[in-house]
Amino acid sequence: MRGSVRERKPGVFELRVYQGQDAVTHKHVYRTATVRGSRREADSVLARMVAAAEDARVVGSTAPPRTVTLNQLITAYLAGFQGSPTSLRSYQGMHARYIEATIGRYPLDRLDTRIISQFYAYLGKEHGLAPASVRRYHALIRGAFKQAMQWGWLARNPAVEAALPKAEKPESITPTSAQVRAAVVEAYRLDAHLGVFVLLAAATGARRGELCGLRWQSVDLAQGVVRIEVNLVNVEGGTLLKDTKNHSKRNVTLDPATTEALRVHHGGLVERAAACATVLSGESYVFSHAADGLEPWHPDTASARWATVRERVGLDGVRLHDLRHYQATTLLAAGVPVNNVSKRIGHRDAAVTLNVYGGALAELDHLAASVIGDALAPPPLPGRRGN
Repeated sequence: MRGSVRERKPGVFELRVYQGQDAVTHKHVYRTATVRGSRREADSVLARMVAAAEDARVVGSTAPPRTVTLNQLITAYLAGFQGSPTSLRSYQGMHARYIEATIGRYPLDRLDTRIISQFYAYLGKEHGLAPASVRRYHALIRGAFKQAMQWGWLARNPAVEAALPKAEKPESITPTSAQVRAAVVEAYRLDAHLGVFVLLAAATGARRGELCGLRWQSVDLAQGVVRIEVNLVNVEGGTLLKDTKNHSKRNVTLDPATTEALRVHHGGLVERAAACATVLSGESYVFSHAADGLEPWHPDTASARWATVRERVGLDGVRLHDLRHYQATTLLAAGVPVNNVSKRIGHRDAAVTLNVYGGALAELDHLAASVIGDALAPPPLPGRRGN
């Protein structure tokens, strides 16, 4: 199989791998991908794509199940994967980490629901994977078997009825305004850059990956607006810039104090770049350890640094993501319409916001009852005579 790498612009590479001819149209088929990083990373991804294309050709869509292993099926399935690049890289890493040397060696006709269930239990007990992570493996295996059924290799999908660990929803602890202010002050005391990060997280309700992926070209200091366009996410072996969680872009207006904090932050970064004989550009990340700003903070780095702040101000159990909940509940409690809150924090629609923050809205209903009660007091009850 043939593959090529083309550098579209510094740090952005386009990969192209020949897949062979379409069985129906006889047209030549190519698979493409975009990698943001170094040439070495691009070459590594290309090598995996070429290997996957070769395995898909060898397996073929007419191979009998007793001659095909789960490893071969997954490789063929991922070669034609139609999901996001993030999911593809994640699935490839999952396959290599725990499937390839274990359950992946089984021929398809030997795999049944019992064996697959045992594998899921093994992931949790032996490797400590959380229920949500085990369910990601289930999604990969179930999807591969579904593809096998479409190819006519199997009559049923043995992964569908496999036993899964119960999903545990992380407990959300929404901090108070006083606690958030204390966290911002402590973050600034530790590091001014960290202080701006925590302040911006609380002031915008943006996800950590959205802040880590924020570039200066998406910040309008004159108008006090940031444009949330991308999300920096963890993938096997590194990070990847992708669309926001709901695949939409949004503008978030900043308060004057947060705008001024960003302006000071930008000025400091410009000075740091000049001292290192480089420049800060629109492509530079708002949060970066590099003098030129072209390497973003890793999302896990942001969470680890928040953990230090949290410990110092006594906010045990409060996650960085809970600053997002703080933003939403504070706005709702202040009477901001749910549609506006939904757009600001990047939900698909107001129904999602209503589902997540129904408790906060219930509290507002008590406030609404008090407001209308005060407006009508004393109420015009039947039989009551006026003065």
